Amino acid sequence: MPFVTEELWQTVAPIAGKSGNSICTQRFPKFGADRVNAEANAKMALLKQIVSSCRTLRSEMKISPAERVPMICTGDAATLKEFSPYEVTKAEAKLGNPAFADKAPPAVVAQERERLVGFVSTLEKVAAQRKNLG
Repeated sequence: MPFVTEELWQTVAPIAGKSGNSICTQRFPKFGADRVNAEANAKMALLKQIVSSCRTLRSEMKISPAERVPMICTGDAATLKEFSPYEVTKAEAKLGNPAFADKAPPAVVAQERERLVGFVSTLEKVAAQRKNLG
């Protein structure tokens, strides 16, 4: 997609303090080890491992990816708490984005609000169930 890349360059380059007629004439970026966040990389690796394990289990049990099933996780409470509200955060961010909320069809916005309510409700139920389990 060279045309999209060039269009982005023309828009972003002045904001980023870069100069030049085209992205084609720019030097290739150099790796900056100081910009690597090892903790974030480790968290993402763990999240990817969890997702991969869930997908493998679904496949082994012949459960369609389209079928919604509850997911019950055990392990380090802090890690689970950090990963669990992902869908809630994603839906809140989407609804809080004026570009989405103002421009999307009302039915789509309503559907996203319903999803958010469902996610929050599910999290509350799971929290209550965990509390009952001790």
